[in-house]
Amino acid sequence: MSPTLAALAPILRALNALRARGLVQEYALGGAAGAMWFTEAMYTEDLDVFCHLEVPSPEAVALAIADLRPPSAAGYLPIAGSTHQDSVAIEGVPVQFLVGGPLVDEAISQALAVTIAGEPTRVFDLEYLFAIALDVRRVKDRLRIEQLLEVSTRPVDKARLREILGRHVPSKPHRGEETLAARWEKLEREREEN
Repeated sequence: MSPTLAALAPILRALNALRARGLVQEYALGGAAGAMWFTEAMYTEDLDVFCHLEVPSPEAVALAIADLRPPSAAGYLPIAGSTHQDSVAIEGVPVQFLVGGPLVDEAISQALAVTIAGEPTRVFDLEYLFAIALDVRRVKDRLRIEQLLEVSTRPVDKARLREILGRHVPSKPHRGEETLAARWEKLEREREEN
């Protein structure tokens, strides 16, 4: 799926309805959808919604949003038999409701308030997209970092990024990694060598 930001409007309406009903305290788009605010559309298998939930689990969101179904929509259903077992389909798009630790909480609180296709929403700021991608440390996150470094609508504020990374411990630290700043320094060294 390579959605445009405008194609997210029905999903953002549903997310805002969840927030208005108090089921989601606050949310922000992250991952590929968040990165699209700063660069061109990129492939993603699902939409990452980082949030503070007022229900016990992401699975409970699927039940809570069942009555938000617009008459014309296919509905909001758990995605049975797919690779998206932890997602809910909204308008046919797998949406993952993710909660996290201190870094995600800080990223949500510092998210940018934006309007996409007429819908108010929040998007992780660029430096937090980098920080979370560095923490998760998947190949696709490394590729996203490279793309953002090359074609972002604004340059990353490296001083701010280092300050954020210096405050947070990796969720799965490797030897010698006391903070995420160590991962950024390693990435910068690797980029200089190439």
